[in-house]
Amino acid sequence: MDRWLTSVERAILCRKDKTTGLTRKLNPETETWWSKLIDENSLDGDHLRILSRRGRFALDKTETEMWARLVKQRNLTGDDLRQSIKLGRPTRIKRDKRGDSSGGVTTWGGIRIQFQIIRRRIGDDWENWTIAGCQSVREELHAIAVFYGQLQLHERELAKASEMGVLKQSGNHETTKALSDRAPGNDSRYPSVSKKLRAWRQGRAMTQMEAAKFLKVPIGTYRDWEQGRRTPRGPAFLEISSLRF
Repeated sequence: MDRWLTSVERAILCRKDKTTGLTRKLNPETETWWSKLIDENSLDGDHLRILSRRGRFALDKTETEMWARLVKQRNLTGDDLRQSIKLGRPTRIKRDKRGDSSGGVTTWGGIRIQFQIIRRRIGDDWENWTIAGCQSVREELHAIAVFYGQLQLHERELAKASEMGVLKQSGNHETTKALSDRAPGNDSRYPSVSKKLRAWRQGRAMTQMEAAKFLKVPIGTYRDWEQGRRTPRGPAFLEISSLRF
C-alpha cells in the first residue's frame, strides 16, 4: 500500500455506528483504497465523515469514488458535499459576502467544537496508538500548538506594554531605574536571577541584544540584570521568573 491511514483518519473511518453499536473494521485492502482516495482527491476530515456514513445515508463504493472526484473538481467543502449528496447534484452553498470571518471568534469556536467531537470519537483508543500513530497526530497538531504559543507570547507583550506605557516614553536611564533595583551583595536572590537570565539566553543561542529585544527592555538594563549589578522588579521580575529553558 502507498501509506497507512493516519490515526485521525482511522478514528473517523472506524467510528462506532450509532444504530448497531458496532465499530467499523478496515482490512488492508479497504485501508489502501481509502488512503488512495484521500490523497488523490485532497479529502479532509469533514469529507471523510460524510463519505463514510452508514445506515440509510451510506454510499456504495462507486458513489463514494464519484463524490470524492467531484470534491476535487468542484472544490467542495464538507457542507457543500453534504448538500450535494442530499440534492443529488454538485451544489455550492451560498455564503454571505459581508467579508472574511476567518479571524473571528465564531470560527475559533467552531474549531474547538470540531476538536471536541473528534476527541469524543477517539475516546480512550489513543492509549493503544503506536509510536508512529502518536507522531502522526502530533505533526497534525504542531501548527496549532505553535500558534497557541505565539498568541500566549503576544498576550504577555500586550499586557506588559499596557503596564509600561508611561515608562516607554522615558530615557534608558529612567527606564532602568523604574524596572530595576540596585542589587545588594548580601541578598542571595539576585545572583539566581542573573544566572537564570544567562542560562536562558545561552540555551536559546541569543545575544544580549536579542534577549533585551525579546524582553522589551534597553540593552543597558538587560546587561545590568545579567551581570548582577541590578535586579528586575515588578512586572519585569514576574516576566523573568516565568521564563522557561
